[in-house]
Amino acid sequence: MKTFLLLLCTTVFGFSPKTSFSQENIVISKDQKASIDDVFHIIRAQTDYTFIYAKSLFENTPEIQLKKGDINIDSLLNRISKNADVFIRKNPDHTITIKKSDRNSRSRSDSQTVSQQLEIKGRVITANDKLPLPGASIIEKGTMNGVVTDFNGDFSISITNKNAILVISYVGYATKEIPVNDQTNFEIVLEEDTDSLDEVVIVGFGKQKKISLTGAVSTVDVEDMKQNPTSSISNALAGNVAGIMGMMQSGQPGRNISEFWIRGISTFGGGTNPLVLVDNIERDLNELNIEDIKSISVLKDAAETAMYGSRGANGVILITTKRGSAGKININFKDEFIYNTRTITPDFEDGVSYANLLNEARITRNEGPIYQPEELEILRLGLDPDLYPNVDWKDELLRDGAMTYRANLNMSGGGETS
Repeated sequence: MKTFLLLLCTTVFGFSPKTSFSQENIVISKDQKASIDDVFHIIRAQTDYTFIYAKSLFENTPEIQLKKGDINIDSLLNRISKNADVFIRKNPDHTITIKKSDRNSRSRSDSQTVSQQLEIKGRVITANDKLPLPGASIIEKGTMNGVVTDFNGDFSISITNKNAILVISYVGYATKEIPVNDQTNFEIVLEEDTDSLDEVVIVGFGKQKKISLTGAVSTVDVEDMKQNPTSSISNALAGNVAGIMGMMQSGQPGRNISEFWIRGISTFGGGTNPLVLVDNIERDLNELNIEDIKSISVLKDAAETAMYGSRGANGVILITTKRGSAGKININFKDEFIYNTRTITPDFEDGVSYANLLNEARITRNEGPIYQPEELEILRLGLDPDLYPNVDWKDELLRDGAMTYRANLNMSGGGETS
């Protein structure tokens, strides 16, 4: 039986001022007063414990007196728990988490000791052929306490709440929730999830069921992309698909498209962009309207891109557009009004300041100045704007913002022949 700790470690020891602990000692070299942070530093230096807590938790906590000699770690933590009114929890991976104490956490810590933990055992099997399911996940609902089944479908999990609910899940099968209700042994039967089994992914050779897909293919939720308006699809992909890295090419309003790579740059000296096929025809991704897209698949590894040869060396993006269907006529209209502004506008020097700075730079390099004093005076007074112009090109060429308007009208439906 292999037990895995999911994201956060399962709590084995939790303690408040009333809890007792194992016997571990540290050595204090001399009598001293120390802050809580200093005490934790001493413990870390002599053990493999690490502490997780908010920096501001002990800001107003007074220092504690440490006497020379051996000090039991758990007794020391008990003192800190009482003085600072905090709840301290020791975890199996030698981390110690600390948070602000309250009555509920104290009552839980008093009641949830190791001796009161309930061990649940069971087996997960399939509904059709009663075969064991190795690798199924069993998680205590609302916590990160979980395990996976072994090769025979067996599992064992320790819980502290007899009214807990176990959540059992496996790829291709419907997730099931089972209340414990003081039971200690279960036989859990999972039904096939027909919806997920029938879900298909667009791949190079056509369509393939997601359950049987072995290559590295990511599908994009187009509806989620529509919720975040962007000026181009490439910008939306760079933030929604794992493995795609994007870099914006320009800040020009309406044309701030991104250059992106799938799993990094795969070729050098040539093109690095992935191959984009829209309904099996190569097209520019940024020419598409997201309202016309039905599905997007990103082929990442060599197994999926092999049929495209060298053109697929940088990855392939397959896009399927929407198709019309007979039936009730539907009309969809969507418009977007976008106002773009600069995040930062640099301040530029005027003509007189620029001329003075240029002269100063040349003098520091033992070169003669370009602008003579009389020329600087003409420039400052604006006496000869043709020969000595003093134009603020930022104000002349740049606006405060730029407006963009996009409208999209779709119509679908009709009869079989019209």
